[in-house]
Amino acid sequence: ISLTMPAPSAPISEGSFIAPGASIGGEVSIGKNTIVSTGASIVSRVSIGNNVIISSGASIHNDIPDSVIVEGNPGKIIGKSNQQTGRSIYSNLINTLVLIG
Repeated sequence: ISLTMPAPSAPISEGSFIAPGASIGGEVSIGKNTIVSTGASIVSRVSIGNNVIISSGASIHNDIPDSVIVEGNPGKIIGKSNQQTGRSIYSNLINTLVLIG
């Protein structure tokens, strides 16, 4: 499993999760309670809002507003999200990792 971490200057806010295998370019801003799934790619100089879910394999080339779900290449908004949605997915993911570990 590989994880390309963002440049040290790229802020990732509290409650956000970057999955193994996600690729994040430099100068990327990631908001609160945001999930970047495995295989997702975010190019440099992009801002991701709060409560965003980026699906597996999505390729993000433009800024993403708050509270949306994004998928595809190029990434397109397919629905709305909220803080509770992100936290539920994150909690399920952590519980699964604890059970596996």
